[in-house]
Amino acid sequence: MGFSQGNLLEEFLSDLARAGKSPQTLKGYRKDLNDFSRFLAAGARSVHAVGTHGVFSGPAIERLAKGPFEEVVVTDTLPLPSEKRLPKITVLSVAPLFAEAIRRIHLGLSVGEIYQVLIQ
Repeated sequence: MGFSQGNLLEEFLSDLARAGKSPQTLKGYRKDLNDFSRFLAAGARSVHAVGTHGVFSGPAIERLAKGPFEEVVVTDTLPLPSEKRLPKITVLSVAPLFAEAIRRIHLGLSVGEIYQVLIQ
């Protein structure tokens, strides 16, 4: 099976299904970073990782530095110390999203509509 940038998450969820786990029972599930190298070996052009909070505790930074990921994208919901900022880590600001939510609450508008705009 060939891999593309778009089906990494799909394959990850398929791995969980084959292991008898559902996405709802992800707590405590850890994927070895070396497992993701198989996507490159199977023909993927690149492997990207996305997370909400860049905790990067323990040896996470060292593993990411050596891992197969071209880019790791996280939000700025937690501060990322300078010693953990790798060139492959991209930090996206949540400030515009929070500002729009606050504006909508203040004006009595729907906050849920923010997500409809983001999906389009």
